[in-house]
Amino acid sequence: MNAKRVFVILAFFTFSLAWQTKDALAAEQRQVKLRVVATTSLIGSIVEEIGGEKVSVVTIVPAGMCPGHFDIRPGDVKVLEEAKVLLEHGFEGELFVENMLKLVENPEMLRVTLNVKGNWMVPKVHIQAIDKIVENLSRFKPEDGELFKSRAKKYKHRITQAGKEIQRKAKELGVEKIKVVCSRMQEEFVDWFGFKIVSTYGRPEDFTPNELKRIIKKAKEGDAKLVIDNLQSGSKAGVPIAEEIGALRIILTNFPQDFGGEISYLNSLKENASKLFEAIKE
Repeated sequence: MNAKRVFVILAFFTFSLAWQTKDALAAEQRQVKLRVVATTSLIGSIVEEIGGEKVSVVTIVPAGMCPGHFDIRPGDVKVLEEAKVLLEHGFEGELFVENMLKLVENPEMLRVTLNVKGNWMVPKVHIQAIDKIVENLSRFKPEDGELFKSRAKKYKHRITQAGKEIQRKAKELGVEKIKVVCSRMQEEFVDWFGFKIVSTYGRPEDFTPNELKRIIKKAKEGDAKLVIDNLQSGSKAGVPIAEEIGALRIILTNFPQDFGGEISYLNSLKENASKLFEAIKE
């Protein structure tokens, strides 16, 4: 009886110790941050918003620069060598990503291409990107999956409401009557906003005299009143067009910018909208 009792007591303590160890490991796993590297602030801002204290995210390309014209820095290599996941759009340019990864010694890092088509500054496209990122964060950190989904739901609601309010105000101001010329990189956003686009243009280094002449001709024929440049693809590209047709010119961003130390998509969306509202009034 004594031997049997000792066996039962030992078994109980062994089971109890194993259970406590399991709980401790689970708690430790929840506290460990998922190290994420994002190629752009479009991705990084979503990861930050959804992941919060559960992730550590670093964005490679500064918000004011085009990914296709960015050279990796030594500090970026170190960040990538410590990362668990690299999130990319798929449009950055193969040379940028491939050349960057050649410098990195981190065989365990997982590379994920999100492949969300369209301009991510458009609310409905941004929401699609949120869903894709939540799916991946939950895959790499399943213990926090429900938290990510809950945060995403609230974030998507805020974006939807902001988008509806912007479109409502734009319609009230008669946006559909205003004809514009815009950077090709802003075309989808400008169309979502409600303007009538009469012509688009590429990067300034792609301009030829004939191409510029063609754009100006279409702008004049379409009676364009506004020229919209894209910050990341040459913010002065529209200057000769605006000067020639006597139109107002503004610059919008295609990537979330820094507002008081926080890279914010919503604030950048509202800032773009505010510039367009002021242009309409003028």
